[in-house]
Amino acid sequence: MKVTIVQRVLPEYRVALFDEIQRILAHESIDFLLLYGQEIKGTTPVTVKIQRTWAQQYKNLYVKLGKLTLVLQLKIFITLIRSDLIVIEQANRLLLNYCLFLLKPLCKYKIAYWGHGYNHQAKNQHSFSEKIKIQLLKKSDWWFSYTPGTTYYLTTHGIALNKITTLRNTIDTRQFVNDLTVTSNANIIAFSKKYNLTAGQTAIYCGGLTKAKEIDFLLEAALMIKKQLPHFSLILLGSGPEQQVVQTHADKNSWIIPLGNLYGQEKALAFKSADCVLMPGPVGLIAIDAIVAEKPIVIRELESHGPEIAYIEEYQTGLCSSLAIADYCQTVIELMIDNKKMLAIIDNCKKHKQTFYIEHMATSFCSGIKKCLNPLLNV
Repeated sequence: MKVTIVQRVLPEYRVALFDEIQRILAHESIDFLLLYGQEIKGTTPVTVKIQRTWAQQYKNLYVKLGKLTLVLQLKIFITLIRSDLIVIEQANRLLLNYCLFLLKPLCKYKIAYWGHGYNHQAKNQHSFSEKIKIQLLKKSDWWFSYTPGTTYYLTTHGIALNKITTLRNTIDTRQFVNDLTVTSNANIIAFSKKYNLTAGQTAIYCGGLTKAKEIDFLLEAALMIKKQLPHFSLILLGSGPEQQVVQTHADKNSWIIPLGNLYGQEKALAFKSADCVLMPGPVGLIAIDAIVAEKPIVIRELESHGPEIAYIEEYQTGLCSSLAIADYCQTVIELMIDNKKMLAIIDNCKKHKQTFYIEHMATSFCSGIKKCLNPLLNV
């Protein structure tokens, strides 16, 4: 049996997952191949090149068609049709997917979708693009859904639950957990002293410094919070086109602390020195970082959240305000002054952070692969 997973790009955070999938499948005597391409220049996520006998890089061809950008991956077609199972991303712009579905009856391979179910960032959920996604939902033999929320969406659109594997999408948290564990109190005290942080009144933002992440909203909210909490500080991790806007605010306000991209123990130290995470824009994988670091996250009622929003709602690991900036600020302030509420959310994080181990996601993925290849396992 041979399984091939196709990825338009290979982000660094996915490498550990594929390493673990290959290890498990090799133990089951199932051949595994990963085919991955590259991003459009200047966009994220960025592909990392890996040296693995079971991975091959190919070249994506991007074609502009009006406002659309289509992706051609046809050079890998011959390699793909020799597989028993092909796992593809659920994305309308991947022209290869349509070819695979058309030739599926002839070539006898199985197809599994890996995706969100629908585009969480789509401005119009009833657009032509989203209607195409709905039409294609049932065309695959199997579904690898990101979260329980994705699974619920699929079942409401007629996908049988026994044809879905819920992955509980995560990143490799092992190093972050280790970095958090070895961060000493002495280092936290020194870091807090360096940046004049006050325990109980320090928040952190971690993500891209982009308009999409509502950085202007974040900075305005921070100024409003500061008026009611005089010792409030905001640490910002990340980079992006709004970096200069952030720096301008920091130059005027020493309690706004932009530290750029931090990794490893430096990132862990910044998280350990904060009391909560502020994320007024769309939530994605930051939900996992917050839970693993045991930091309550404060979000807003946006329709554009990624599927990882389910982890906050399901596990009650954060608070959600309305879209109004006054309500968001009040939610943050109440959290910081209500020690009982803060400790209750931290306790929820402690209970559920072990859910986000890459081994769990890989094991679920491989279980789904085996059930798809051998329907008798799913009886």
